Amino acid sequence: MKNIFKHKYRIIALLFACILMFTSVSYAADINITLTDASKNGLKISDNNFFAAFNGIVPGETKRQDLIFTNTYGQKASFYIWSEAVNLNDQQRKLMEKLTLKLKQGDKELYTCNLTEVIQRKDLCTLKKNESAVISMYMTMPEEIDNTYAGQSIEARWFVGVDLTDDGSGGGGGGSGSGG
Repeated sequence: MKNIFKHKYRIIALLFACILMFTSVSYAADINITLTDASKNGLKISDNNFFAAFNGIVPGETKRQDLIFTNTYGQKASFYIWSEAVNLNDQQRKLMEKLTLKLKQGDKELYTCNLTEVIQRKDLCTLKKNESAVISMYMTMPEEIDNTYAGQSIEARWFVGVDLTDDGSGGGGGGSGSGG
């Protein structure tokens, strides 16, 4: 009877090791984005590099970066992001078209797009005072990418914006902060 349990334990351990080996999702430290007031300096971002987790991505790999949004201000806040590419050559632009970015809040998928499509505003979450939300960004580089893009880097500026509304209704101001 003992040998059966040992055998089952070894199989479970082996399966677990295989799952870890074949799971190619990795992630870095969370980035915290907090709205403290409605002034230009009221949007606090803990790290300016939203894509630090994606450095060194290789074909067939998916990497993850979590953004934690928190509203400590007295009005409802709707957070969004957008980007602008910086001085891209044709090869870098083609690479951006091949990289997939997926934005999720828990199990709910918000967006899936290639990096050239993130130029437009992407609404992420709306939070009341003292609420938080985690938005996970997943970047995937397809396996079929060859060495044509080896050593390429892409520079982009990322921005976080917020629209404020009263809890009742109506439009609002807003501000933005940037992360590189």
